[in-house]
Amino acid sequence: MSKQIGKIERKPRNRSVGSFFFGTLIGLLLGIGAIAGIGAFAYFKVTPNWINDKFNTEIDLGNEDLNSLTLSTFVSHAINLGKNIDTYTLNDLQSDFGIKINDEIAGIDITDLKNVPLPEMMDAVKNKLSNISADELKNVVDLSDIDEILNKTNTYYFNSTDNKLYKEQEYLNQVNFDYTVDLANSKVIIKSNEFALMSGQVVVALRYIPLTEAVSSFTSNLDENITIGELRDDYNITLPSFLDKVDDSTPISELEDEINKLYIADFLNYTIQGDRVYDEFGQEIVGVMATVAKTTIRDLDNLESTINNLTIAEVLGYTYNSDEKVYYDKDGTKVEGVMNAIADFTVSGLSEGIDTLTISDLFSSEDLSSGALSLIDSSTTISNLSNALSTALESSTIDELISAGVVDVPNNYYSSSGGAVDDGTGINNKYINVGSSEMPEYKQVKNLVLNDIINVFFELIENSGGLLDEIPTTE
Repeated sequence: MSKQIGKIERKPRNRSVGSFFFGTLIGLLLGIGAIAGIGAFAYFKVTPNWINDKFNTEIDLGNEDLNSLTLSTFVSHAINLGKNIDTYTLNDLQSDFGIKINDEIAGIDITDLKNVPLPEMMDAVKNKLSNISADELKNVVDLSDIDEILNKTNTYYFNSTDNKLYKEQEYLNQVNFDYTVDLANSKVIIKSNEFALMSGQVVVALRYIPLTEAVSSFTSNLDENITIGELRDDYNITLPSFLDKVDDSTPISELEDEINKLYIADFLNYTIQGDRVYDEFGQEIVGVMATVAKTTIRDLDNLESTINNLTIAEVLGYTYNSDEKVYYDKDGTKVEGVMNAIADFTVSGLSEGIDTLTISDLFSSEDLSSGALSLIDSSTTISNLSNALSTALESSTIDELISAGVVDVPNNYYSSSGGAVDDGTGINNKYINVGSSEMPEYKQVKNLVLNDIINVFFELIENSGGLLDEIPTTE
């Protein structure tokens, strides 16, 4: 008859052996509960803030949220990012890693972009820029010199048949910007600005409609060959600084083509020198922003593919030392741990790459030489770590758990005198029946595994002679 794991069977035991196994079990359970291995503790508990507090160091990953993340949480978030890249947003980036993007960039409100999935971000940015109004740019550039132009108005006509706005009373051409019509309150709403709808007409100042539409409306009455230089000199119009990169002799009719040739760096006031990018203060821009800055407006459609092919090292601006075969961050600090392990993965390959990481990629040989992690193969992948630990703890013998430091050595374990060297007289060499009285199966104590200990423990409870029924008192 085969033995049933966990089944309680009556077998007589003396109290000294019972006390030993009771103490050993408690030690083992506490060891399992705490996962006393050094490596596992570091993986699940240690944060940069903990290291700074305990060892008086000054590790700083850039913000308090990152400094409070354990390696386990970081890996979990990184896996989540890689596997959900199609729906991952800037708000998710802040929630998972504490990387906060301000609600305004260069004076432009981007709160509407924070919930846009990253793969759709380029289209969303292009759409926002193509539909931005002069009113939205009032904190970015000084438009006071063209107030006279921006205060001019357009009249649009409401067609009650299709509830759309048109440029003419004959309803020939619909307006090509976003708006909503509030018929109940006779209002038209454009970018949170409300305008009265009266007698089927609405009057809107040019500053409140998309700048491209406003410029088109303004220039429709001008000679298409007027140049941007003439706009500056003859019309006293202060143009955005990025247009300084466009020749003054460029006709307005060709302005779109010239703008398409500009780099993102021109809009951010960056300078491109060879392969390097510098901000307005002369500080070098590295990582993914350097790649974005060197992209022209025309090539924005290809930017997503470019970023997907970047490695994590390139995104974060790491430099590789071929002699040492290690990466350094922009501050010259050696990159270690999980960030070093994923540095060579591309953005598009991050999800699959993380699945291939092993514990030896994340922990040093010293971390893996003791504790619970020493019980499992160093080639175990992170995704299988939990199962591997569970299996190791269930299948490891008492001797193996003691040797790994998962549980402490009980008194008299190796010898009757309590020594640390096995002289053959210790409890570890004794035999105990882990089978049944009908089908006994004897094992040396040192070779017992978790299921053996649990069965012996419950047998001791069953044969306690009623001692477990006694209610403890404080007397």
